[in-house]
This record gives sequence, structure tokens and C-alpha cells, in this order.
Amino acid sequence: MCTGIWFDNRFFGRTLDWMESYGEVLVVAPRNFKFDFRFEENLESHYAIMGMAVVADDYPLFYEGFNEAGLGMAGLYFKNETVYQERCEGKINVAPFEIIPYILGQCKSVREAREKLDKMNIVNEGFNDRWGTSPLHWIVADRKECIVVEALESGLKVYENGYGVLTNSPSFDKQIANYNNYMNLHDKLPGNWTSKSRFVRAVYVRNNSKVGAEINHYFRMLDSVSQIRGCNKEVDREDEITIYSCCQDLDKGIYYYTTYECRNIKSLSFDEVELNGDKLYIRDIRRI
Repeated sequence: MCTGIWFDNRFFGRTLDWMESYGEVLVVAPRNFKFDFRFEENLESHYAIMGMAVVADDYPLFYEGFNEAGLGMAGLYFKNETVYQERCEGKINVAPFEIIPYILGQCKSVREAREKLDKMNIVNEGFNDRWGTSPLHWIVADRKECIVVEALESGLKVYENGYGVLTNSPSFDKQIANYNNYMNLHDKLPGNWTSKSRFVRAVYVRNNSKVGAEINHYFRMLDSVSQIRGCNKEVDREDEITIYSCCQDLDKGIYYYTTYECRNIKSLSFDEVELNGDKLYIRDIRRI
């Protein structure tokens, strides 16, 4: 499971919690890297995008990312809630794995992302037959506002997210209803690793922690919801761990990250990469 946090109108990131790594790498898709879409026109040029992804057939399957204009977006697991649709005429038809590059490639703000989302239909289309589709919902943020996007049976739902947090199931409106049971408590916060508990804890920490060194402080907030091997007894499978944590500085264009194996904070800036190229820049996060 995972937790996303938008903080101080500037920092945006998440934990990626799962049983194993799928070989994710830090990727920059420069302005002229071509994104081929299944149902819409290809993007020949676009905002440069940086984020963590699995690269398959030279295509970055982004877990999350942000663009050079300062817009960030992350997909989080949304089991038993997601309903993707069939292709619909008159809509922007996007597969789940395409939504992050589609939005980040063309939008510089949440306002512009909303305009795309208002016309969007997320199609039940996997990247390939072996992987199928992943049930996801998304948190989107810039330096002014934050929203949540969920593909539900009733269609695509967009929520204002003044709480600045997203975890997993249930749906965002139900998470808020549950949070209201705890909003006046200070010494009896839930302490397990369920999605509801992490949501409450992350909102509390985000709203009440005293800011110190900015990047270190953000990773401390993520630590409050990170998973330690052997401690999550809520899942009937192998141990979940926080495979990596990341923080995107939407103001300065810098991506910071740590891994479960290495707690040293490493970074990559848009300024360090040639942004006018057409080839992916890829960094192995476990070797540098």
C-alpha cells in the first residue's frame, strides 16, 4: 500500500509500499520523447517529465512524477473500488498507464488538469496481456491546490483535497468521513498500517509537525507512515515494505528519493538533464 502527501504548497511525494520491487528506475522523459497513446493522438512534444517508473519496451510506466512546470501526479493502489470503462466516443480515452504522461505532458497546473479530466474516460486497457490493468486512483498537485481522481462505477470523480493526503481504499469521501472521527484527538491516533489509519496519521502529522530542514522534514513525515519488514500484519501475503520514498520540489524542479536499503537522500534536478532530447534518461536508484 502507499501514502501520498502534498505539503507547504511546494513538496509532493509518496511512499511506494509493496512486497517486492519491479525494477523501477528514476526516469526523465525529455520534451521530444514521443508518447504513443492507444486511443488519442500521440504526443510528439510536451513538458519534460521526471518520476519513478518501470520501463518496458522503451515506454515509462510512471508510478508518479512531476513536470518542469511544477505539476505533480501519483497513482496509488485502489483495490475493490476502481471501475474502468469501455472506450467512449466524444471523450478523451486514456488507458490507466497513460494518464500520468497524458496529464503531465500537457498541463502546467491543476486547473488545466481538471479541464482534461472533465472530458476524460479511463479505458480498461492494460499495457500488455501479461500485466493487465492495475486498480489505481490518483493525487494531483501544483503550488496552489491538490485534487484526487477516482475511476468509479458512476464515472470519473474529482475531489478537492485540502487535506493534502491520499492512501488507498476506501474511496476518498469515505476516508474523509473516517478522519472526522479523529480530527480532535491528539493522543489516540490509530497506529497500524491500514489505509484508513495511515490517512489519519498522515493528515495529523502534516498539519501539526513543526517544520525544520525542509527536505529532511518531508521525509520524516513519510517515515510516520512507512512500512517496516515484518510489522504489517494486516495483509495475508509476504511482508510489505516501503520500497522507496520520494519528494518532488515543485518549485525548484528537484526529485529526492530514498530506498528501503539506503536511507541517504539522493536527488536529481531537471537542470542536470538535457530536456530537449528525444531519449529517456534513466537512473538506477540502487546503484548511484
